[in-house]
Amino acid sequence: MTAPDSQLLNLLSVSRLVAVLAETNDCSVICKLQEFDRGVFRGAVVCVEGEKQWGENAALRSSSTDVPPVVNVSTDVPPVAGDAEEILATCTAANAKPAAEVLWSLGALGDSVKVQTNVTVDSEGRSTVKSDLIGVASKDLNQKKVQCLVTHPGLKGKLELNYTLIIHYPPEVVYIISAGDQGKAREFQCEADANPKPTDFIWSR
Repeated sequence: MTAPDSQLLNLLSVSRLVAVLAETNDCSVICKLQEFDRGVFRGAVVCVEGEKQWGENAALRSSSTDVPPVVNVSTDVPPVAGDAEEILATCTAANAKPAAEVLWSLGALGDSVKVQTNVTVDSEGRSTVKSDLIGVASKDLNQKKVQCLVTHPGLKGKLELNYTLIIHYPPEVVYIISAGDQGKAREFQCEADANPKPTDFIWSR
């Protein structure tokens, strides 16, 4: 049995579908519940011989396909300060149905970094979204705060993941300061700013 497109009713929920069934007596109408992006339900309820049938014979099945993503923010290798662009951090929303939306909240860093997003789909239809934060690593970026924002119908609200950028950089300036007098001897202390912190110091005269 078929019906003109004008008689097909696209519905968003089972509760709405039930309401339509209670009001519809025209057996020429097929009440079709289409599968939407969120894929909550799909199927059809068909009027047969004046009676509304709903169930296995009418091919109406709950087919919830929302699979929430597994989310994390990380870097494979800590970026090192230099002149070339590289990945500063990666936000991953993995194995989701449908694909999650991944965004960055960058604050004052919005003008100094850019975002590159890649989506892959496996053989079972699960999507993995990887969003890379790309920029020129520098000492000034070390310990800066960013936030990955993930939206998905399988999550309760927007997921917010805070992340602190970790940039490796060598010492640029070495300070030698007096650490006080110990009797006739004077002590000096060598300090250098680097990440990771220096562990070996060599003195020479």
